[in-house]
Amino acid sequence: MARITKNDAEQAIIQEWRALPEIERQADSHAALFAMKIKDKYPFRHSGSDRYHAVRQIIIRYQNLIGAPLK
Repeated sequence: MARITKNDAEQAIIQEWRALPEIERQADSHAALFAMKIKDKYPFRHSGSDRYHAVRQIIIRYQNLIGAPLK
């Protein structure tokens, strides 16, 4: 599987996150479950040892940016 840029991966991950019903994207546990399901879908280069944590950080950063931090 070819790697994609981190920017392209972030955009795709956020798009999929936003496509979920709002009720399924309000809690940290929702972000954790989503990250576990999608972590291998977008093979991007990231710092750290685990793509799961990288995906989760993308979601958390996005939620904070829009002013709706996870509970």
